[in-house]
Amino acid sequence: MDIKSIVALSSMCIATGAVYTVTQTLSIGKVVDALFVSMLIFASIVLLCAIRSLSERLAYSGIKYYGMITDQAGIGQARKHFDTLVARLTDSRWQAVCGVGYGLIVSAVVYSLVWPDHVLLRILLALFIWSINYVTGVAFYCMIVFLYMSKRMALVIPVSLWMPNTPPVRFLTSTTRTIGILTSVYVSICISSILFSVIPIQSLVITYAIFSSICILCSIAIPAVSIASRRAESKMETIDELDERILAEYERISGIQSQSIPSAEFESLQHLLQLRDRVAKAPCWPFKLGAITTGLVVVLVSSVPVIIQVGLDWYINN
Repeated sequence: MDIKSIVALSSMCIATGAVYTVTQTLSIGKVVDALFVSMLIFASIVLLCAIRSLSERLAYSGIKYYGMITDQAGIGQARKHFDTLVARLTDSRWQAVCGVGYGLIVSAVVYSLVWPDHVLLRILLALFIWSINYVTGVAFYCMIVFLYMSKRMALVIPVSLWMPNTPPVRFLTSTTRTIGILTSVYVSICISSILFSVIPIQSLVITYAIFSSICILCSIAIPAVSIASRRAESKMETIDELDERILAEYERISGIQSQSIPSAEFESLQHLLQLRDRVAKAPCWPFKLGAITTGLVVVLVSSVPVIIQVGLDWYINN
């Protein structure tokens, strides 16, 4: 996403928000959800800048990705997956389709919930929500494409049990961690903004929080699971091979015809046993689980006020 696109989409969000707030002032004499509008505009601008930053990061990391898979058996397939990823992430047509579609869904829901006595304000708020969620829809499209292609790339990039942080692995895991953290920050701002809006806080809001948490988990876990499964497979193959060598070495030592077997004969067996223990303890997961926990904690903490408000409303009304 280039600077012109960021400026255009940011301007669209700011313009629709400004028209809505000005019209609200003229209609009822005050603005009751200015903080809500401001927070969503800020969140959208942050999201647009994050998409651009990730695109630049993708291009930079791609150089390391290509460099590491050179002379590897799966070079053709790996490069094909990476080229497909870049092509789909820059496909403005599908970005627009997803942005328009997602924006229409969310704005239609909001339209049915707000300003029952002010049709114009209802339409303008729905238009503002559409512009905000157009950006969200573009981001969702990019995230889904990356997750789909990263899972395919994880099946062909070189994965080593002894070198867990090779450039291709870092390319996938660091990008997914960044996506997860940015998603959690964006979602937390959006959920918090609802407290300052005219949108009724219903179970729909909690559903959105749950849906967002699932997206954060998927953004981090899907590529990591593919890498972890390949490492686990390599780990089991290595352990099986070592078990065969340990058994053969034990049988060799047992077959020595001597009253006292020299201690030097056990050194090879001890070395194999130590190596097997080291392999068994080698981690398969490509990064620490703290990255997932951090993202979920941010979303859950931001959801607490909303959940409390829903509980209070239910208690008062019943």
